[in-house]
Amino acid sequence: MYRPPSGPCLCGCTDCPSCGPAQDYTLLDEETFDEELAALVRQKSQNLAAITAAQGEFTNEDFAHIDALIFQAFDSERVVGGIPPEAMQAIGQYILTAITRIFTEQAQKELS
Repeated sequence: MYRPPSGPCLCGCTDCPSCGPAQDYTLLDEETFDEELAALVRQKSQNLAAITAAQGEFTNEDFAHIDALIFQAFDSERVVGGIPPEAMQAIGQYILTAITRIFTEQAQKELS
């Protein structure tokens, strides 16, 4: 993997190990790329404004899934007399997973 400053290298390849570095391309092996990706995701997850912005990027599928989990939790409240902790955990886990997916997509774009 690499991060080109602009466009492909002179040979036309987008990941050329020989002429890429000569043009100031930073070639990254997959492990280094994954480490940088994880670091960016961690950085974003510690920023409240980034978390709020990520929620604005939820897909319709995300909202439908969250709604279904919420309605399921409320149904269980009427039946059992309280929202089960597992239902609350499922809602929180899905939201966290969706935000992490969005942060990962953003970080991949930033690194490529």
